[in-house]
Amino acid sequence: MTLEPKIVGIVNTDEARVNFEFVDLNHKVIKIYKDHEEERLDYEVPLDEEAKRKGHTQALPLSFFQIEYGDVEAGQAWYQYHFPKLSDDVALLLARYNFGDLKYATKKSIRNDKKKHLKKFSKPKAIVEREVKKNPFLLTFD
Repeated sequence: MTLEPKIVGIVNTDEARVNFEFVDLNHKVIKIYKDHEEERLDYEVPLDEEAKRKGHTQALPLSFFQIEYGDVEAGQAWYQYHFPKLSDDVALLLARYNFGDLKYATKKSIRNDKKKHLKKFSKPKAIVEREVKKNPFLLTFD
């Protein structure tokens, strides 16, 4: 049960970007959801004692745990849906950390990967050979 503004008019077209709902913010309507939509029901998994000991303070929703390991795109979509103010790059980084290749990364492994990347992709400076002609010159002391 939620309080929502009263809908005054709706514009529906084939183009989803130009569909609008006109609402009256002064009149609130109580809307009861009888059919349970998956988006509205996202139960939180309570924290266990080990998680509390590690310093976690907030329970995570069940949809977070339904994302499989390695599915970074689904993780990024989850972060963008639940936290719309996050930029795409930050959402991708968080998804890689929780569901992808950064999950088991340590400081040492990241440092070694950086060294490997720099070694592989750094281009050696080209040695330019120049021919220098030395003309003999004569010094006279008068």
